[in-house]
Amino acid sequence: MLFSIRILHFVSYFFLFVFLFSCKASRHAGYSDQKDLASLMKRLKKRGDDITVVQDISQLYNEAHYKGQVRLQNYQFEPTLEKWDKVIPELQSLQQMYDLILGNAFAFRQVQPVNYSARLISARDSAAADYYSYASSLKTGGSRRQNRIAYEAFGRVLNYVTDYRDVRTRMNQLYNASIVHVLINPVEYDILGWGFNSMPVFNSRTIDLQSRLIQDLGGQSANGIPARFYTPSQLRLAGTTPDLVADMVWRNVDIITPVSNYRSYNRSRQVESGKDSANRPTYTTVSAIVNIEERRLEATGTLHLLMNDLSTRNQVVWEQLNANFQHTTEFASYTGDRRALNNQDWALINNRNQHTPTKGEVLAGLMENVYQRLQNRIRQAAGW
Repeated sequence: MLFSIRILHFVSYFFLFVFLFSCKASRHAGYSDQKDLASLMKRLKKRGDDITVVQDISQLYNEAHYKGQVRLQNYQFEPTLEKWDKVIPELQSLQQMYDLILGNAFAFRQVQPVNYSARLISARDSAAADYYSYASSLKTGGSRRQNRIAYEAFGRVLNYVTDYRDVRTRMNQLYNASIVHVLINPVEYDILGWGFNSMPVFNSRTIDLQSRLIQDLGGQSANGIPARFYTPSQLRLAGTTPDLVADMVWRNVDIITPVSNYRSYNRSRQVESGKDSANRPTYTTVSAIVNIEERRLEATGTLHLLMNDLSTRNQVVWEQLNANFQHTTEFASYTGDRRALNNQDWALINNRNQHTPTKGEVLAGLMENVYQRLQNRIRQAAGW
């Protein structure tokens, strides 16, 4: 009796293990079965009409087809919209297996796979109709967030059926209704003792940077996000008021006094010095010492980005973008015999570019260091 109970427990655990394993495997059965089927079809192509390989193909396909049918039945109980994210990939997987077998006439006759193309088209139409109905039911016009939810829902319709009904027109309407006007103010400098705002050269850099930033963001014809970007004068010419205002201020700019590091190395080589009694060349060793000065300038600073929503009077962005800048130049001198030197040595010795960057050039370098991050943050804040 005890033995029978143990056997019963063993059998129960065995079938439980098989069930759990099959459930786990079924989640990825579509991809795995396609991969195995493709491998078998390649083998059949090499071996010709090998009935053994065809039998393996038939068994694999029939098992995969059965599992796919079971999953499709289960998906019918999913919520209406969510089920399409499972039904359509499943049908695509089954259709791809059909297409694989269709490529070999002998295997196709023996296996007789099921063509799911019509059912796949019908499923896409149904999914598009469900998402269209859902998107049409959403409240719009109240906020950009509501418009975006509806916009993305209509976008899902196009994922299933291109040019479905009036979807593109309605998406354009939602996009245009959500456009915000963003004022990009000139960069300011809160740097004690530098006096940037009183110096024309820095004012010129500020204007150039403002124009470049607006141009790179897309200006008044930006794509990808429902936003338009303006200078104050451009905003006045457009006869509109801003929804968002972006201010940028440099603070904590610190330029470390340039530091020079010195090093030297020896050069030597043999050069022809004459002829011997047999008129053969003789050589002597010449040497030189190359003295290198490496001059390095480093700077750090923080660009503060502030963006305010004028309709709500709320600050939507306060970002601190830390920047660093380095500039290094090398030049050299030598003592000894010049004949010992090579081209690399002469390049350093003849280097006349010993320019130390000005404060304006340092600030331009700091801006380049944070420029892409600055663009991305403004674009993110102006987007949906």
